[in-house]
Amino acid sequence: MTCIVALKHTHGVTVGSDRSAGDRNSTEKFALHRVGGEYLYLAFSGNERVDVLQHMLCVPLLTQWAHHAEPYDLMIRYVIPAYRARLHELGIAPERNTFSALVVLRGKVFCVSSGFYTSPLQNSLGCEAEGGGQSAALGSLRTQLLVGRASSPKDMVFFALSVASHIHPTSVRPPFDIVTLSSDGRSANACTLSDTGATLGTRVYYPAV
Repeated sequence: MTCIVALKHTHGVTVGSDRSAGDRNSTEKFALHRVGGEYLYLAFSGNERVDVLQHMLCVPLLTQWAHHAEPYDLMIRYVIPAYRARLHELGIAPERNTFSALVVLRGKVFCVSSGFYTSPLQNSLGCEAEGGGQSAALGSLRTQLLVGRASSPKDMVFFALSVASHIHPTSVRPPFDIVTLSSDGRSANACTLSDTGATLGTRVYYPAV
């Protein structure tokens, strides 16, 4: 069961996930979609049947994607209906396939539950976690923020995932995929880190067009 953590900061949002599910821990548990010139981040934790949908999202484009609309409105009007439609097409019943998810859109973080109930990040520290090891990861992030740990957002997210993997080794396992999205959602960069923090790979997502 994947652990997903998110941290808002001055330059955007940094999110991270482990690879505890999949063949030999090789499967990325997140997806970045280009939607209307922006990147939409999705990461699911829970039933693997629902998990694969993060790579199959089809959000309406062109004029339907309102560039000046509030992110929450876009989530409710376009993103959630797109997932519901895909589930229906594949014959997957959400009530029988539990999951939780984190979505990042235009610098905003949203939590989505099995019933597709969607709520924006509300705590004043700007951090959130879902899935396996949720409490350990969130506790780590909050502690780092409260004590003023002088680390980059990427390092803080890595440390939170590491704590979760040590406390819940059967459900949270490295490597860890960490993505930073700009506040406007038009660019992103990603890296994969080992359990020691060594970089296994990096990618840069150029401004979406």
